[in-house]
Amino acid sequence: MAMTTISETIEQLRSSLCDYIEATYHIGHPILVELRRHLLLDSGVIHQIPYIESTPRYILGKSIREIGLDDPVVEFFTRLADESHGQTKLVHDPPYAHQAAALQSVILTRIMHVERKSPTPRIFSVG
Repeated sequence: MAMTTISETIEQLRSSLCDYIEATYHIGHPILVELRRHLLLDSGVIHQIPYIESTPRYILGKSIREIGLDDPVVEFFTRLADESHGQTKLVHDPPYAHQAAALQSVILTRIMHVERKSPTPRIFSVG
């Protein structure tokens, strides 16, 4: 069984959609049928010129120890990133830059929230 190319697949999809529109919305006058056919074949009417858009690569951030977290938090994530003793790595060190920023944001928000509620703040307390 031969595989179809991306271009062939796109053409089949476009052709199927044209066939569906022509069958569903019947026009009897031959000039109008021809005009509609030309309109349906024009790029931008029911299809566009295909292109492939690649996803940009994520940027690596600083290591867990360098992103400015408190020691207990650093120790926690360092253990999750450790593969020794036969344990599976659960986080990557260094994290991607957007992950490090999110982590900093969540921890700082949590600290501010706990400090407002408790005279002795603890990062992982249940509030």
